[in-house]
Amino acid sequence: MGPTRVEVGIRHDGEALEVRVTDRGPCADHPVAGPPGDGRGIHGMRERCELLGGRLEAGPVEGAGFEVRAVLPLGVVG
Repeated sequence: MGPTRVEVGIRHDGEALEVRVTDRGPCADHPVAGPPGDGRGIHGMRERCELLGGRLEAGPVEGAGFEVRAVLPLGVVG
């Protein structure tokens, strides 16, 4: 069984932008990593966030589901 509901949130506080995607579906029978593909998945997202001076957190949420949260600084990166 796949996701039953996905929540997307975006917010900023003047210093950083936070993007949160939460799959509230039942994930107990699903592996954390998806099937192999051409992309780099969560590892690639984390690398991209870090290149911009941000951070990425990803993992299961309480109850059921999975969440990816990226926090990126606003302003000039250099």
